[in-house]
Amino acid sequence: MIPYRSSFVRLCAYRQIVQLRNVTSDSKIELPSVRLGRRGMVLWCIPVVTFGLGTWQVKRHYWKQDLIQNLNDQMAKEPIDLPQDIQNIGSYEYQKVKIKGRFDHSKEQLLGPRPLIKKEGFNLISAGDNGYLVVTPFKLSDRPYSILVNRGWVGCRKKDPNTRLDGQVEGEVEIVGVVRKSEPKNAIDRAGFWLRRDIDLMAKSLGTAPVFIDADAFSTVPGGPVGGQTRLSMFNNHFSYIITWYSLSLITTIAMCNRTFPKFFAKFDR
Repeated sequence: MIPYRSSFVRLCAYRQIVQLRNVTSDSKIELPSVRLGRRGMVLWCIPVVTFGLGTWQVKRHYWKQDLIQNLNDQMAKEPIDLPQDIQNIGSYEYQKVKIKGRFDHSKEQLLGPRPLIKKEGFNLISAGDNGYLVVTPFKLSDRPYSILVNRGWVGCRKKDPNTRLDGQVEGEVEIVGVVRKSEPKNAIDRAGFWLRRDIDLMAKSLGTAPVFIDADAFSTVPGGPVGGQTRLSMFNNHFSYIITWYSLSLITTIAMCNRTFPKFFAKFDR
């Protein structure tokens, strides 16, 4: 009986091998049809480039967050004395400084128009009222030169200094302010006021050092300009760009896959 049993096992194994060969020879493995070409290769650059732009915006988003945080930390620091070396005063932007001296109201300038900035809680908001910033030369008590001080905001009806004589501070005063840099826009003087904060040009016309200080809110006196008009003009809108670029990358990737592998995607349309 043993020889018959071994022959039966060999026969079954042989039939299985034959069946497997038939299945393999009859069946065809269908690979997705690929249609690419030069034009397709160029079009595939679209999802790749948009994905790269989205990734770049992610890095920009976190960079801007760190920049805003550093700016807020700078504004929260205790005020220091105005540096003796003012050649690199731009590196102290948004640093609070203490200065002592006298205002020269005869050379007062207007910068604007600008909205009034008010503090509500921990936030600074624009009140919507139009007016001007009063920029006045400030003769330092411990230096042989003057600097520019933005005393604050006045309404359109208070542009004329004769309408706010009570607020024209006389004598030596000590104020705290924030160091500012020039605005990167045209600062043409029109109708007796400056459109933008061009420190070098303003300092040259008034005969002062190229230093510009925004007086803080505590410098406000009755009848005078409203201090504390430092605007932190830094917005982080990179998140919307991240959504835009990654969405374009996803949409174009799906479209290009459908173009490159038409038979494969045709199965999902059935």
